[in-house]
Amino acid sequence: MGSWVVVVLPGGGYGPLGAALRFPVLVLSAAGADSVVAVEYPPRRGGDEELLCPDLVSAVDSQIRSAVSGAQRITFVAKSLGTAALSRLDPRATAAAQVDAVWLTPLLMLAEVRAGIAARRSWRSLLVAGGSDPAHSPQRHEETRAALGCRSLVLVGANHALEVPGDPPASLDRLGLLTEAVTEFISGRHQPDQARSGA
Repeated sequence: MGSWVVVVLPGGGYGPLGAALRFPVLVLSAAGADSVVAVEYPPRRGGDEELLCPDLVSAVDSQIRSAVSGAQRITFVAKSLGTAALSRLDPRATAAAQVDAVWLTPLLMLAEVRAGIAARRSWRSLLVAGGSDPAHSPQRHEETRAALGCRSLVLVGANHALEVPGDPPASLDRLGLLTEAVTEFISGRHQPDQARSGA
């Protein structure tokens, strides 16, 4: 693997080629990332209560350790289920590297996920949510943003897929805002401790 590795942690039903993951990865590749690795999850039978099951956490931990071995810089792009898995990553897996994380539609309704994300304050982070996503809580989002000391982006009218249902032009607009935010974030042009809403 190269010195800058991008690790994609997709959603449970949202794969790495989904636009909300694909465009951030394109930004990172254009910025000079050496390799991109997508995590695969073991089969799950249940709902949210199984998001943090030991088998899933262990499988993700093992894949990430293998992918980032020797890397000097690691950028995680995690969505939904991926944010739950990433929130439980053993910190020793990334101890020797500079770490960035893009948290897309994080599952902040789960206290353990909130605590795990907040504990990653040493990582440079970007927190992204859809304003109309049933999983989005403005209060929890702001609390997590403040705990991380990071920038956040809330896409107005966007759902859990970061799309505006029934409105393709608006969905493309939100995708453009996401792409711009990731570009600014990864280039270091963003200011920490800021929140922004995509109109």
